Amino acid sequence: MTDAPSAAGTQRAVAASAAVLAAAFAHDPVVTFLFERCHDAASRRRALFDFLAGDAADRHVLDHDDDVAAIWHKLPPPVDMPPAGRVLADSVFEGCTERRLTLRAALQAAHPEAPHWYLFFIGTAPVFAGKGRGTLLLRRGLARADQTRLPCYLEATSLANARLYERHGFVRRADLLIPDGPTLYPMWRAVQMHS
Repeated sequence: MTDAPSAAGTQRAVAASAAVLAAAFAHDPVVTFLFERCHDAASRRRALFDFLAGDAADRHVLDHDDDVAAIWHKLPPPVDMPPAGRVLADSVFEGCTERRLTLRAALQAAHPEAPHWYLFFIGTAPVFAGKGRGTLLLRRGLARADQTRLPCYLEATSLANARLYERHGFVRRADLLIPDGPTLYPMWRAVQMHS
């Protein structure tokens, strides 16, 4: 990682990362589950990633290059979401609150309690999908996690993604069926010691 960017640089990084993630997750089963009943699903999806990328830049880790982005949370979190963030998050899910709460409860019940890095989202601009750019960003995040001597956790949203993560040291845990929604594949990666 480089030195802290300027405010303008951070704003550009947040906007670019949000655009990449919104495009990458346009057909994701979990994001679809959240917004499929909303007539304005695409704009809500973009608003969600605008919020999450901004929150990551402020309180977590927003890792990005031009066409890939990842949001990592170091858990347990140091502080709860600020009130303004809760209001913004609530506005994104207005009319979709039931599904958000269903998903949140299922994720929280399956989430490990031990300190770890949580790979919340990682995505590549669709035009660059399958070219290894996401893998490079993933490796960078995993190296950072290993340097801090913390394991990593994620929920893969497809078996194909789970297989990719297995190649990077993640191990599947019990599948997680979201009520009336998709199946997720929780995965854990122990700290890898590098010489």
